[in-house]
Amino acid sequence: PILQCIILLVVLMPIFLPHFFSGMDTMISLFSNTLLIYALLSWRRSPSTRGLILAAMAAYFAFMVRPHNLIYAVLFPFLFLVGYKRPRREIILLCTVIGGLLILDTLAKWAYFGNPLPLPFYAKKSGFYVGYLGIARWNNMEYLTTFALSYAAIPLIFYALVFKRPSLRQVAIYLLPLILT
Repeated sequence: PILQCIILLVVLMPIFLPHFFSGMDTMISLFSNTLLIYALLSWRRSPSTRGLILAAMAAYFAFMVRPHNLIYAVLFPFLFLVGYKRPRREIILLCTVIGGLLILDTLAKWAYFGNPLPLPFYAKKSGFYVGYLGIARWNNMEYLTTFALSYAAIPLIFYALVFKRPSLRQVAIYLLPLILT
């Protein structure tokens, strides 16, 4: 019921509604990060090597959807395992699988494109992508307010619904990647 409430909340928020139909990668990015959190929470409920590898694949998927998600793909799983005091073997396994997937991805891009950087690095470069030419007219305070009241509100609502009395460590696991982003 908690997950359904969060999904309903996101769907009903006016800031997200246009993105469901625009084809913008914002919603896919939100979905991939949520999938990563869900994969790790599921693995925590019933730990197995298979579940840990699936969580690593969810982290790689988050990176593939949007390279900007690298913070979530790498930092969040590490914080999650360390924060919930998992054995060192699990931390090493997860970091190895995520690192291996990212290295293979980089090598594949280098071999195919002749450059290891993800495509958005070039597509969003100033002067290349027409949509970014109006950057001088963007209102940074408006975007910051939108972020604080909508995008950042979802994890905070999640914490309030899931954790009855969250510890500082639990809050840091979820908020640190958000703050760094």
